[in-house]
Amino acid sequence: MNQIGSRSTLIGNVCALVVATGKAVKKALETSTLVVAVFGIACNLSFVVFVTYQEHYAGIGTRGYWGTVAILLAPSLVLFVFRHLWPVVFIYASIIFWILIYRVQYRYEDFFKWDTPAVILVFLGMISVVAVLLRAAVSFFALMQK
Repeated sequence: MNQIGSRSTLIGNVCALVVATGKAVKKALETSTLVVAVFGIACNLSFVVFVTYQEHYAGIGTRGYWGTVAILLAPSLVLFVFRHLWPVVFIYASIIFWILIYRVQYRYEDFFKWDTPAVILVFLGMISVVAVLLRAAVSFFALMQK
């Protein structure tokens, strides 16, 4: 009887350890996701500042400037809104970081207003606007159902 009691205690301790480890992993993942989201937002802001500086230096006009900036900053909104979904955060932050690196690496060679990094970020921004609007619509309809 004593062996059975010790086995059940051992199993109970192992289960408690697994639950505690799961909670620790979840907390660590939430923290790392938040850090990656902040990094992605910083990369996005850096890209916009860098492109704005390049446009000013190259003498390119700023017609429709604020609409373009809003689209370029839309991925930051997705990183903020979906910060609890780690796949979205890691994918978005990785893409934004790659775009920033590409822009910095080829900053003075064949600069056009709509080159590859800018087009990719605009496309990502449009996807981001759609994702945030869908999230808002789903939240609104869920609130209406209550």
